Amino acid sequence: MQSPKLEKMLILKSGKKYYLCTYKNAWDAQKQRSYRCSTTTVGKIISGSKTGEIEWKSFYLELHPELNAFRSIRREDGEIEFKPRKVFSELESHEQITRMFGAFWVINNLIKRLPLYEALRLTFNQYDDKNKILSIAYFLLFTNENAYTSLPQFCQRVQLPWTEPISQAELHRLFSRINASKIASFFERIHSLNKEHQGKTIVYGSTSRFRRPRRFSWSAREDITHEENTAGANIVMACNADTGLPLYYRVLGNKAPNIIALRHLLQVKAKLHFDDQTLFVGDRGYGSLAELRLFLQENIHFVLNVRRSHARLSSFLNSCKPRLFSISSYHPAIGCTSVTHKISWNYTPKNEFYKRRTQKVFLHIYFDENIYNASRQNLKQKISLVLDNLRSGEITSSDEMEIVETYLKDSPDGFFTVNEEALERHLFHHSIRMLISDTISDPIEAYCCYFDRNEIWASFKLFQDRLGSSRNHAAEDESCLEGKSFIQFLSCSLGQILRKALFKTRIRSWGLPYNCDDVVIKMLNAIEMTSNQDGISFSESSSKMKDVMEDLNIPDPKTSFSLLSDLKCTQAAAEAERSDCEENENAEKLSREELIFKTLSA
Repeated sequence: MQSPKLEKMLILKSGKKYYLCTYKNAWDAQKQRSYRCSTTTVGKIISGSKTGEIEWKSFYLELHPELNAFRSIRREDGEIEFKPRKVFSELESHEQITRMFGAFWVINNLIKRLPLYEALRLTFNQYDDKNKILSIAYFLLFTNENAYTSLPQFCQRVQLPWTEPISQAELHRLFSRINASKIASFFERIHSLNKEHQGKTIVYGSTSRFRRPRRFSWSAREDITHEENTAGANIVMACNADTGLPLYYRVLGNKAPNIIALRHLLQVKAKLHFDDQTLFVGDRGYGSLAELRLFLQENIHFVLNVRRSHARLSSFLNSCKPRLFSISSYHPAIGCTSVTHKISWNYTPKNEFYKRRTQKVFLHIYFDENIYNASRQNLKQKISLVLDNLRSGEITSSDEMEIVETYLKDSPDGFFTVNEEALERHLFHHSIRMLISDTISDPIEAYCCYFDRNEIWASFKLFQDRLGSSRNHAAEDESCLEGKSFIQFLSCSLGQILRKALFKTRIRSWGLPYNCDDVVIKMLNAIEMTSNQDGISFSESSSKMKDVMEDLNIPDPKTSFSLLSDLKCTQAAAEAERSDCEENENAEKLSREELIFKTLSA
């Protein structure tokens, strides 16, 4: 394997870190000498000293993708040494590799019990794509990285279904193979295999738009105009309420549909049939009085985030304020206090315009003390700064004037004092969430449903940021971006499957909240797998993690995990892909040569 050829570099210190920089020189005609006109930081030394392993910037890895196959180490003489990254199959007798293992083992066992794994296996069987797709989904779930350039390093640290590092070229080929027809086939297999896992379906909808690449029409190209396509996107996703099994997803255009359009979309496009068990979870865009009436008319069960400005609903806020501040109303499972009101809601039935019906609905009001305290601390600092600026007469910005008008009032001494009543009112309302449902009376269940909806939106927002961090994303073709969105959706599904499984274990009795999956993943990843010439071994897990794995019915990896078989499958698939790529390149080269020959002959 040939070592990369890089430009000459400088080493510069900034703070406590040493950075590697490329540079350009220019000629000074007057002084008759060259000078350094610009520098670009391309990497840093992880150790904090002048020598050690280098962490390259994402844009530099895109310029030099061959670096992904090497560990780059700066020596004392200033030269950079490149050591090939080795996989388990390349281990020498004196080497050993340790990787994080626990989270992969738990989630992999959970999804193998669901139709998800089998649907992936049947749909993406070429070159063992199912394991590559799962590995990238784990990367998205376990990290908050904004670029895929760190994926090879991640593959070295964590045990994954695909046991070799995935290069940028392999990534591009994989994303291109995940096209609309394969995605449709995947969902068809999900529905055909879901006979044993049927139950209540949850549909998550979002009117909170995020921007997307102009060229990308997602999987809903027939429903989106060009103007809508350039403005933003909304998300619709369906899953099994009990297991988190993904059933459908769609990224829509700028205008989020109302419930009637949404119902038609899901039934026609996804072959999902609404029944008495279907539950729709939506944000404030679906929480208007008009939308509430439509949900009741269409007989669709719902959990909606409603605005605090609704006169009828906000009237309950002041009455329940003492209960929201009471410890007796606190729920450890969701990390906040809550009060539930059962109220009557009048509406006009569908096609019966002269009649009125009354429906009992549940209004869940939540107060998050953590948000309250954080907001109070933030505002306290801003108000203190504004008061200092007022004394010195340096108030200039519109934001500062807004703080003066909102939170300050005249005092008897002719200066300003804090309007405690206005401040308290703002902090209280800022820390409140109001959910309304026609069927869910349990505030914890309603909260968990809406939390999952927010996680999906945040995940796709990160997906947008990840695309924006790539310099060449605008040049990527539609099929590549469609593949990326599918894996992002799969990552959302893995997180939801884990959360729902964990919430059924003794984690709930420990007082951990529903959204503790990030903490559990970190704890599980403390379980490591070490491989050397003598075989593989596993580190001991904590007693709590043993309890969790026992509750989830996860087998002992010491008796169930086989690295050898995974390696053989990986190597065979990798070899097949390399062979096909070489054939395609040769064919393409031959066709170009034939074309040139024909042109010259003519």
